[in-house]
Amino acid sequence: MRGLAVPIALSLMSVPASAASPQIEAALKVFETVDSDANRMKTFCELMRIDEQNAQKVDPFLEAQMDKLLDELGTDFKAAWDFAETIDQASEDGKVLNAALDRLSDKCPR
Repeated sequence: MRGLAVPIALSLMSVPASAASPQIEAALKVFETVDSDANRMKTFCELMRIDEQNAQKVDPFLEAQMDKLLDELGTDFKAAWDFAETIDQASEDGKVLNAALDRLSDKCPR
């Protein structure tokens, strides 16, 4: 009986990760598609660079540039990005979305 406790406990721990909301799943899929397209990846990297600059001091010019880049990335990406910005960053869903964006951002040249 004790031999079954560990596998059952491990399987129960993995259930919340697969029970993400449809919006989270859709956003993750959109973020994953960016990596497969060199042009979208280049645009994403530029977006992340400007986002970092804008985080230090909000600038309307940078905001306009970000909007243009989001438009270039497509309506699906823009919707996923907007959704990621509205979610509580400390929540499990927020952590999952941020981790996906961080993995993508790590592929950008520095």
